[in-house]
Amino acid sequence: MKNLKKITLFLTIILMIVSCGVKQKEYFYDYIPVKLKSDDKKISLIDYDGNLILEDEFDATSTIIPTEDVITEFKRDGKVRYWQIVDKKLKPLVDMDYNGGTPFFEGVAIVRDEKGLLSLINTNGETLIPNLSNIGEYQIVVTGVMSDGLIRFKTSEGLWGYLNKSGEIKIKPTYTVSENFVNGYARVMTSDNSFSVIDKKGEIIFKGDEDITYYPISESYMSFKKKNGNEYLSGLIDFKSKEKIIKDSKYETINVPYNGYISVKNQDDEWGMLNSKGEIIGDLRFKYERAPVYSISGSIIAKEDKKIKIFNNKGELIKSFDDYTTIYPMGKKRLFAWRKNGKFDILDNDGKEVSKESYIFAGIFNVDRLYNEMFSTFEQTGIVKNYFSIKSKYFEFEKNYSSIFKNISTDDLASINSSTSIEQVLGKFPFKSYIGSTRSSSNSDDNYSLSFTVTLGKSTATQSSNNAPLVDTAAVVTNENNNVQPQKAIDNYPYLNTYSSQYKTYLTASNGINVTYTFNFDQNLKTEVLGKDPVFTEEETTVGYELNKEGKLISFSIDYSLGEIDTKIFYDNMVKKITEAGWIKDEAKNYFINSKNQNKLVLSNSQITIFYFN
Repeated sequence: MKNLKKITLFLTIILMIVSCGVKQKEYFYDYIPVKLKSDDKKISLIDYDGNLILEDEFDATSTIIPTEDVITEFKRDGKVRYWQIVDKKLKPLVDMDYNGGTPFFEGVAIVRDEKGLLSLINTNGETLIPNLSNIGEYQIVVTGVMSDGLIRFKTSEGLWGYLNKSGEIKIKPTYTVSENFVNGYARVMTSDNSFSVIDKKGEIIFKGDEDITYYPISESYMSFKKKNGNEYLSGLIDFKSKEKIIKDSKYETINVPYNGYISVKNQDDEWGMLNSKGEIIGDLRFKYERAPVYSISGSIIAKEDKKIKIFNNKGELIKSFDDYTTIYPMGKKRLFAWRKNGKFDILDNDGKEVSKESYIFAGIFNVDRLYNEMFSTFEQTGIVKNYFSIKSKYFEFEKNYSSIFKNISTDDLASINSSTSIEQVLGKFPFKSYIGSTRSSSNSDDNYSLSFTVTLGKSTATQSSNNAPLVDTAAVVTNENNNVQPQKAIDNYPYLNTYSSQYKTYLTASNGINVTYTFNFDQNLKTEVLGKDPVFTEEETTVGYELNKEGKLISFSIDYSLGEIDTKIFYDNMVKKITEAGWIKDEAKNYFINSKNQNKLVLSNSQITIFYFN
């Protein structure tokens, strides 16, 4: 439902032409989903002249996206079904509901079955790739949709790459953030937080600078924003020539360019429209409260003094309206105009009404939100397709089990038992720092963000090394000439607290599962090595640290964040492993016991803990 809400919020209002590098249609949607009356319980479809194509065919709680001669229905329960219109009647493309799916783009859609497995199907309902959750050596956890001949995908290691509709990996997963290809280019970021524009061979065409935010590509242009003291200034760059078309000196905001025209806001919060040379277009000078919108048809739409005005591409006024609150372009021939009552009319480029009546768009949206986007929502399809993604919920339990838990017995969990010393623990589970997400801006689904911000590269926590010991507390020693020289106390275990009996380390396992291993001992884990101060006093001073090998392990926990993996399925499999190892659940006390010792084992949806009592 969460993904469905996002799709509804961002995408059900998107009616536009396809701007990717393949065969294009004039309109993004084949038909427009509408309700004829505000209290209708059903959704109908109309064409771009307002003619009724299907009447009351879909439940009003569904989200309808008709693309590529296939109608995608996102149902209220999260299921997805695909339909086609055959002889003016609605017929299923495949006679089943999928657990999840995307709309069709460039002839394919990605679907998810009841086991959480992703696959790729075509507009005939045929399966092209039966298992898109595992491609080659990679376990895929998220994919985008087909754009410019490639599908972006994210692996269980958290890296993005690209594959084609044959399942061939064209660009290996090396990026922490990525977007779809449009007209041969895509924006990406790597683990050191650097930004690049790449081509379809994965070669870098443009490399970004630090402390700059880059916005989506349009043709060869990118708008950008950089901090200047206490303010932010925007500019426009041609990423191919590296030339700044508009320098970051006088504009507060520059929207994503479209067909060589750019909406720009100055320091006085006034919007105007420029061409690709940075020149003001006709009467569209800086005086508008909202960003003017440019259409592929050549029309420019702006709102002034509560009136919606249509201009030609020279900035000359064509028509002014009092009865519409918002007008947005649709392809080359149509404009959608919303009234104050929430209904919309279909207009031609001259502002003449084409539809015979007004309709209610069958989706959840806020018309005012459209003006706040940094691109022409209805027409720049290549950008908008980034918001479509689907998660794989498929996982191989045995693979995850072996990588995280290794084994379970009545005295042993992950090759650790009650007699395991801290030295042995460190040998089997070396210290790894917790590293969070490197994205500067992202949504909760780790999907797509318009802004790609380059910041200073993240610092990687230094791990201990016997060859290069880390140091901390200073001691005082003398050299041959009895001169006082400071020397650092050697500490090979800086990740252990001198006054703590607990050790933690981290792991990102298969399918992107984040794991925390926690070991609790009955004594502090690190002790000071003391020596005498040879110069000033006979007081003891710290010269180093060593492990306390006398500590006994009293408990061991494994915490695991499963992400999209079904917790019930995972829990049931864990119970099976535990009982096969000889544990019996004490239902009254809600933990597991066994007949071989006094150990106790506790299991939840996200943690397993063994307590040692021998």
